[in-house]
Amino acid sequence: MEVLKLNRLYQDFMNSLKNKKVAVIGLGVSNIPLVRVLSSYCDDLTLFDKKNLDDMALEIKELI
Repeated sequence: MEVLKLNRLYQDFMNSLKNKKVAVIGLGVSNIPLVRVLSSYCDDLTLFDKKNLDDMALEIKELI
């Protein structure tokens, strides 16, 4: 596929998330970049993790 077409498809998909509820399960190292990207597109983003809220708060502050 052409790069321009992939970029357009990516932007269309990310823009489609604006009015959706999106959840990420697990705030591990591999999901931190995902949360960064999603937080700039999603109006309603929920994070789930087995860590307690105090431990997650430090990681979440780094994302913002």
